[in-house]
Amino acid sequence: MPNMNYTIINNFQLESPDAELDESTLHEALSIRIADMLEYEIDLLFSTLYRLDVLEYKIKHVLAGTSGEDIASGLARLVIERQKEKNATKKNDGSPPVFVDF
Repeated sequence: MPNMNYTIINNFQLESPDAELDESTLHEALSIRIADMLEYEIDLLFSTLYRLDVLEYKIKHVLAGTSGEDIASGLARLVIERQKEKNATKKNDGSPPVFVDF
């Protein structure tokens, strides 16, 4: 997961000497950073979520409070889930694209 951690740490400007954080520690640090961004840098937060391709309907679900979790924690979970999905896609789809000649 180091690639995922680096992407998250870099995009959310987390101060971490170790890019090899376990998922629980990463989630905790990201939740704290997102809580801060919700209060002081909301535009930057939503810009970052958009850039990381976190799905809007999932964000709205968390913001509505229907997920049953703290908003910052829920958004952190979405970011981590999305990065895991991206890594899995890259891992499983490592072959070059096949072009069909018409």
